[in-house]
Amino acid sequence: MNRKLSKKFTPTPPILDTDGTKCTPLGKANAFRHSLENSFQVNPEPYCNIHISKVNRMVRKYFANIKNIKQPDLITPGEVNQLIKKINPRKDTGPDGVRNKALRMLTLNAVTHLAKIFTQCLSSLHFPDAWKRAHVLMFPKPNQNH
Repeated sequence: MNRKLSKKFTPTPPILDTDGTKCTPLGKANAFRHSLENSFQVNPEPYCNIHISKVNRMVRKYFANIKNIKQPDLITPGEVNQLIKKINPRKDTGPDGVRNKALRMLTLNAVTHLAKIFTQCLSSLHFPDAWKRAHVLMFPKPNQNH
């Protein structure tokens, strides 16, 4: 109780809504409510049934072809954890900007999710384009022809 009473109260800043600034908790809640209602509206444009049926055919065809492919072995979080431990924390980041030091401090829950993502990528034979890019720096050797 003493800890709760000794903490300083920091009020949340006012929120700018379409009809002005909201300072009260009720005004802020209503601003968030209106924002969420406007964000999650049904698409007013008419749907193209021809396009929808074409996409559905392509998806069914894709999944029919995947069933014939042998499923790869699952990747365990332990394997992912071992690979993360091998990463040099002093190396520079890749195109994603995630530091190697941050990767080494991932929780077991995050590593488990990474293992699930890797397993799904292997089983669906899909790898994101961002995983196919790298930063390459060329350092010429001294006393050799560049």
